[in-house]
Amino acid sequence: LPEILARTGYETYLSTAIATAEIPVRGRFKQSNIYHDSHYNAPAKKLVTRLIDWWDSTDGSRFGYVHFGDLHTHLRRPEQNQFGKIPDIPDIEHWNFTHSTEPREEFEAYRRAKLKLYDSILHYVDDQFRRLFQALADRDDLEDTLIVIVGDHGEEFWDRVELEQRHFDDP
Repeated sequence: LPEILARTGYETYLSTAIATAEIPVRGRFKQSNIYHDSHYNAPAKKLVTRLIDWWDSTDGSRFGYVHFGDLHTHLRRPEQNQFGKIPDIPDIEHWNFTHSTEPREEFEAYRRAKLKLYDSILHYVDDQFRRLFQALADRDDLEDTLIVIVGDHGEEFWDRVELEQRHFDDP
């Protein structure tokens, strides 16, 4: 798609916080930026800011693709937690609970904290979408812009442990 659009006069831009997301489309965008290091994916705020900067630096038809990484491991605690304080539990930023998924208090505390962290990050990402929409509206570009939002996967937070135990070694 970026190659086809570029041939018809579109400016094309890719920005991603997940380095592997760029591999299948490498060289297909006129401009691409990878904001990923070994510890953290770049926050959505940075990617939206860079997209807005690119938007302002171009004229005419544009195709921008942004791949957020905020909900991928290593989860980063947002500055504001819309759902209350997130407990300080070891490995809460990763998908590690190596003891047991039996419904004991230790696991349930981990699960509740993980849900609160995930929901807080998701709320933060939603705020960044709102910021992007407002920036486009401020430029009178929102009405003529097609925005597609997709998720590459979701988390199920051990909602189907019995099914997972039947088919996998580690739920």
